[in-house]
Amino acid sequence: MRQIKIFILTIIAISAFSISCSNKNNNEKNITVSILPQKYLTERICGNTYNINVLIPPGENPATCELTTKQIKLLLNSKLYFSIGFLPYETNHIRNILEKHQNVRHINLSQNLELVRDMIKHGDHYHEGGIDPHVWMSASNVKDICETIYKNLVNTFPKDSKMFDNNYNELIGDIESLDIKISNTLQNKINRNFIIYHPALTYFARDYGMNQISLEYEGKSPSPKHIQNIIEVAKKTNTRIVLVQKQFDIEKANFIAKEINGKVIAIDPLNENWLEEMNKLLNILDKNLE
Repeated sequence: MRQIKIFILTIIAISAFSISCSNKNNNEKNITVSILPQKYLTERICGNTYNINVLIPPGENPATCELTTKQIKLLLNSKLYFSIGFLPYETNHIRNILEKHQNVRHINLSQNLELVRDMIKHGDHYHEGGIDPHVWMSASNVKDICETIYKNLVNTFPKDSKMFDNNYNELIGDIESLDIKISNTLQNKINRNFIIYHPALTYFARDYGMNQISLEYEGKSPSPKHIQNIIEVAKKTNTRIVLVQKQFDIEKANFIAKEINGKVIAIDPLNENWLEEMNKLLNILDKNLE
């Protein structure tokens, strides 16, 4: 099935590329990114004079979405493509397409980051699994990501380097202020545990000494046994908040919240306004952690 999908996407890509070749002079200010938070960061640096195409539209799940002919056409008609690096559709589909079309400069934004690997249980032991892709949910990571975006924009569009420089410095100031704010707000919290359906806050938890308890188990919907284990852990640790993204099923989160006398709180790691979402997450944790 995977080979069939790759073949179909390759055919679509060839068709899209033949169209984009006729418009190659129009791609000078086209930039493609994988997800909406990247659009926010890139636009903050390059301003509104560049066209930012997002492969995953609002409301879609990067783990399950399929690319359309239009999306691939826009990708192949871009000067730059900034990928997260380890989202499933990036590694399964995009990489194969870009290997055949060298006109798009591909930059993996995770390339210089300290990455986290999932721990997968097999019987009575654990081993390292795949890389956790949610690198943008960390102010420290995003600071490095923005540096990579900035340097590649300057190298690709040197005529606008002064504008990039001013915008980049302003954005870095906002990120550093956010990082300090999060550290100061969370440092005195005694209970540092939270439950989350999909483990999108691995890097956030690492940076600020939090404990993320994931409902998803090895990338799958939780079994009744796993749900019961989560409930027992929550009761022992006095954990009362269950975070859930709008792209995922809320039913199991509601069940657990009821069992632990807690509450379900919606977050959106794929919110286009990255800074706003990070502040919202901080406010949630501040109000609900003791």
